[in-house]
Amino acid sequence: YDLAIIGGGPGGYHAAIRTAQYGAKVALIEKDKLGGTCLNWGCIPTKALYASAHLVEKIKEAHEFGIEISEYNLDFAKAVERKNKIVEELVGGIEQLEKAWKNDVYKGHGKIIGGDINIGFEVSVEGENNAVIKAKRVIIATGSSPALIPAFNIDHERILTSDDILHPDFKTVPKRLLIIGAGVIGCEFANIFTRFGSKVSILEYLPSAIATEEPMIVKVLMKKFEKLGIELYASQNVLSVENTGSGVKATTCDASIPRDQTDSAEKSIYEADLCLVSIGRAKTSKDLGLETLSIETDRGAIKVNNDTLETSVKGIYAIGD
Repeated sequence: YDLAIIGGGPGGYHAAIRTAQYGAKVALIEKDKLGGTCLNWGCIPTKALYASAHLVEKIKEAHEFGIEISEYNLDFAKAVERKNKIVEELVGGIEQLEKAWKNDVYKGHGKIIGGDINIGFEVSVEGENNAVIKAKRVIIATGSSPALIPAFNIDHERILTSDDILHPDFKTVPKRLLIIGAGVIGCEFANIFTRFGSKVSILEYLPSAIATEEPMIVKVLMKKFEKLGIELYASQNVLSVENTGSGVKATTCDASIPRDQTDSAEKSIYEADLCLVSIGRAKTSKDLGLETLSIETDRGAIKVNNDTLETSVKGIYAIGD
């Protein structure tokens, strides 16, 4: 191959198509579904659910437009089915694009196992397709995954990540939902589940929600939270989260307390039926063979030339998250 791409998300599948347009022979390796996080576990499914939640909001405000809707039923399972259908159609569209450009798609985990820019690179694929392929150049486009902290005891049953919430089979609306992290992801899910009937509480380490945004935006969001009954507890250091069997329990202390004094600090307890941990995402760079070729990294991030995106090894590039 002229190019092997590890990761079939927005960076990888676009790179494959663009490279094929120049006449190159491309191998695209993806261990799950084409489209990556954005299409399968992020932007698209979240916005599909938000569209349903937004419609609920409009129904409740219909009387302001002279329309009286006295009865309607909320069916989260149907909203999820609609979301799944949208995702499936878009994934299928990408598969057809790759096929149209005659790109070979390998389903499995890709790993660089040797080579250099002069003789080409060997990349192994393990999964539904097992193979060892050779390519003149390699692009690493493996994206990210939900960040995990051991103290939060994520068990994917009651203590969940955004991937769990957006799983095609997740069709539960808990009576009480506790969200850790008031960033964009946490706030978006708070809105969606509140619209479908959950009582939502959010724990945030920083002094406000979406703290990196403009104060005006934060102010508008807080007014919306107040209107919806979403409770935000800011400046909370979450020390632990546990599955109690019938629900979840989070223990916190004030975020201003030094970490070496948290054991003796005054604690607060928050309980709910389910807990969503949305504290950001971590770069996916493990088990890719980086060490084999001494590709330099910094805290999980692959170091690249900012102008070319080439790594410390000539002929291997890294893009995206």
